[in-house]
Amino acid sequence: MQKQIQLMQTIDSSVPPLTNGEKELYDELEESWGSQKDELEKILNNDVPAFNKLLKEKGVQYIAPQKEKKDSDEENNTST
Repeated sequence: MQKQIQLMQTIDSSVPPLTNGEKELYDELEESWGSQKDELEKILNNDVPAFNKLLKEKGVQYIAPQKEKKDSDEENNTST
């Protein structure tokens, strides 16, 4: 992540042109992102639907995290 931030700061700065090293780093990060993006899409397009189907077959509609209660909400619930 740090490499991406540094590269973006360099690209966004007003000091042109990009060096060969910066261009190579961009290409490296772009390739890395491509494989990570492919893995994410595979999970979202295959694994998540398969998991949802399994849940439905077992009678579970979905699983969702509970909302965090604020301190004031907890106080109101305990005092009533």
